[in-house]
Amino acid sequence: MRKQISWKPVLAACAALAWPCGGALALHPPSSALEAPAVWIRVFPEGRTTYEYLDVAQDGKTLYINMLRNPAVVRTGTVKSRLVKDLMQEIDSSDIFDTGQEARRGQLLFSKSARYEISAVYQGELRTAYATTDNLSTGFKFAFEELQKSAGKLPINVKPISLASAHPLSAGEISQVEAVIKKPLAFSSVETADSPPLLAKAVAKPDRLIAAEDNKDYDKLSDFLSSHRIQKTRSGYYLSTSRGKYRIDELQLNRR
Repeated sequence: MRKQISWKPVLAACAALAWPCGGALALHPPSSALEAPAVWIRVFPEGRTTYEYLDVAQDGKTLYINMLRNPAVVRTGTVKSRLVKDLMQEIDSSDIFDTGQEARRGQLLFSKSARYEISAVYQGELRTAYATTDNLSTGFKFAFEELQKSAGKLPINVKPISLASAHPLSAGEISQVEAVIKKPLAFSSVETADSPPLLAKAVAKPDRLIAAEDNKDYDKLSDFLSSHRIQKTRSGYYLSTSRGKYRIDELQLNRR
């Protein structure tokens, strides 16, 4: 009998309004500041590098961003908590975070199918799983699609919003970037304790889009990345912390 996930308040607090496979990448959430469980998911359609992002909390609070549109469409609001519960139960009853995750992650770099990056707290750890549509159970796909449809009906948020995310890099991803830029990536070493709050929050919750509290909060991150001469490519900034190597992405949406 599969052990059930305990959806307890184990995610670290942040300013924000995201995985059937296996050894999912795991981080221990900071224990000093906890919040309600949440799931955040990126969906990359076949052959695309842009994505749809869905971030839902247990109480239904939702951030839904369609990056496939130009400009991106941001929707915020609250969906029925039952829909979130259904998705969490599907994660609970699946083998989504079983071993073998890193191998699957490498395979997805060359996948021609829609790709999913799914993050949640599993057995006390913040984990991320990688999958294609074929890897997902029927129950998970149905629960996700129902939640996605509901999120797609939320009001469009036209207010300016600044976000940051930290993507943990695999060896394959690093090699892929280096092949494009035709030189080795130079990773600047950064201690999150000394970094701007927005960066620290992003690293604590990999792949989650963390909203800046205000312009000053976002400017601190931009100034930090510039002043420390952290390497930047078209895809983002590259740095190293005690947790590993990351690509830092900055997003400013609904700017006029």
